[in-house]
Amino acid sequence: ARVKAAKNERDGKVRTLFPRRWLGVAAAIVLLLSAGWWYWYSLMPTVATGVAQHKEVVLPDASEIALNAGSSLQYEEDNWDRQRRIRLEGEAFFKVAKGRTFTVETDAGTVQVLGTQFNVLQRADIFIVSCYEGLVRVDFKGESLELPAGTEYRVVGTKAGKIALQPGGTPGWTQ
Repeated sequence: ARVKAAKNERDGKVRTLFPRRWLGVAAAIVLLLSAGWWYWYSLMPTVATGVAQHKEVVLPDASEIALNAGSSLQYEEDNWDRQRRIRLEGEAFFKVAKGRTFTVETDAGTVQVLGTQFNVLQRADIFIVSCYEGLVRVDFKGESLELPAGTEYRVVGTKAGKIALQPGGTPGWTQ
C-alpha cells in the first residue's frame, strides 16, 4: 500500500506556484507604468545648453534663470502656481520672484528659497551654492543649513565648508 501511494503522488498533476500568464500580466503593467511616467516626464519643459553656450529662462512667475554651459533644467509649467520646483543638472544663476518656496533639486542636494539671488553648481563630486541676496537653505546629505547673502557653501569631494563671497552681485560666468 505504501508503494502505491507514493506512485499516485508522482503521477498527479504538478502545479506551478506562479502561473506564467501572471508573469506576462505583471510585465505588461510595468511596461504601461514606465511608458506613462516617461510620457509625463517628457511633457515638462526642458532647457539645455551646449558647450560654451548660455541661456536665459523666464519662468511663469517672472523668476529669471541664467543657465551656464553644459547644463539643463526641467520644471512643471502646469503646476507652477502651487509648486515652484526646478530640477537642475550643471550650473545656473537664479533671480527668484517673491512668493511661495522655490526649490532647486540636484543629484547632490536641494536648495530652497522664498525670493533671492543665488547660484547653484553641481557637477560630478562638486556642489556649490552661493547666496548673493536674501537667505538660502541648503539640504545636503541629511543636514540643513542657512546661507545669508554674501556666503557660499562648497562641497568638493569629501570636503565641505561655508565661506564668505567676494563682493559683487553675480557669479563671474554670467558677465
